[in-house]
Amino acid sequence: MSPVRPSPAPLPRTFYDAREVAESIGVGYRQVIELVKRGEIPHRMFGRLIRIPAWWIDEEQARREAAA
Repeated sequence: MSPVRPSPAPLPRTFYDAREVAESIGVGYRQVIELVKRGEIPHRMFGRLIRIPAWWIDEEQARREAAA
């Protein structure tokens, strides 16, 4: 009988979709889309899917907390 190996830890997420970003920074989905179109939010396109890097969300949340 072979030994049971523990499953590897999940990889951290590196990208989020626009709805997740909108929820995490407290703005509407359409506003996130507009900010992406204007180039104010860094993003990558995977086909028609917009993905926003996790580092940007962390920076934006920190900026908003500092401003509050």
